[in-house]
Amino acid sequence: MAALRHLLRKAMVAMNQVFNGILHTSHFPETWERVLLDMEKAFDKVWHNGLLHKLLDTPMPSALTRVITSFLHQCNFCVDVKEPHYVSFLETADVNVIVLDWRGIANSGYWTAVRGVPNVGEHLGDFLTWLVNLTGSNWNNIHLIGFSLGAHVVGNAGRRTGSRPTRITGLDPAGPEWGGNANALKSNDGAYVECIHTCGGRLGINDPICAANFYPNGGRHRQPGCGLLSYTCSHSRAYEYFAASVRFDHLVGRQCTNQSQANNNNCSGAAFNMGNSILYKRVSVLNYHHS
Repeated sequence: MAALRHLLRKAMVAMNQVFNGILHTSHFPETWERVLLDMEKAFDKVWHNGLLHKLLDTPMPSALTRVITSFLHQCNFCVDVKEPHYVSFLETADVNVIVLDWRGIANSGYWTAVRGVPNVGEHLGDFLTWLVNLTGSNWNNIHLIGFSLGAHVVGNAGRRTGSRPTRITGLDPAGPEWGGNANALKSNDGAYVECIHTCGGRLGINDPICAANFYPNGGRHRQPGCGLLSYTCSHSRAYEYFAASVRFDHLVGRQCTNQSQANNNNCSGAAFNMGNSILYKRVSVLNYHHS
């Protein structure tokens, strides 16, 4: 526990740089600002280059806010996602995109990161609550997006707020150590919770843990274009599919009657679009496949 507390303190330092930035389409189209936070004190104590003033000047009540978290060593996802995800969102709507940088724990190893997920998620939830209250924004405009362990982070963040975010998207939520884990992403962590499974049973979780679960190409390794042992390739397909869906909204799944149908691309029920940027998606059925 002492070692974990030390790592959490390291994460606090990293989370003092927690949000790599906020992108503004109309007010600051080329600006990439870094917010400095002290997660153990009041959020408004330390800021960088007057970012708080910019937040207050930004029409947060009308501008949708997307919060993206990830887990890959050296934050590769942050680099990969910067182009397809940010550009996709910024081209489709007037949004603020916030990226959570939690490398202080994420790069300390997978098993340590698993133990740190609840703490990171709770701090993110507290920050979002503070931000919404400060700016007069609306939880109906908050969309949390998490890849791999980041999916469980945003689940904990949503839970911390009382499941107030209008949408949570889990991109191939991490699988190892998460089966039956009480801190895993859950279907009621937000008003609508959607999962895109691409490496189920390997790096991702195969269980239908969300309100809507999509299994493109069966939801497991190997995804098209991935090598026989390239599990990370299949894992990463989740955010690649999602980025494409935000831009084009062209990926459609069919409702399945059971898990086997989903994993075997053998579903023929009602159609439902996977991913995209629509905040007010609602669905009561569980499994979809897309191929």
